[in-house]
Amino acid sequence: MKASYGLVAGAFLLAVVGSSYAQHSYIGAEKCKMCHKVQYDSWLTTRHAKATETAKASTKWKFDASCLSCHATNKDEALSGVQCEACHGPGS
Repeated sequence: MKASYGLVAGAFLLAVVGSSYAQHSYIGAEKCKMCHKVQYDSWLTTRHAKATETAKASTKWKFDASCLSCHATNKDEALSGVQCEACHGPGS
């Protein structure tokens, strides 16, 4: 009987711990700004905030997926540039 309770408790614990490691998605710097306004405003003044804009302005620029890991948070245009989540991971 005690073994059954132990199994149930263990399964519950695994479910709770496992859910905290669920897949998260990228939400973008605009959402981070809600709680981290000072950091967001500081980030806006950096080249990170304009990382893809610089590339697009160049006539020699060509899309290369290998650049995305550093120059974009995600392939989504709304998440272009080196945003918070590029280093800190998905925010949701």
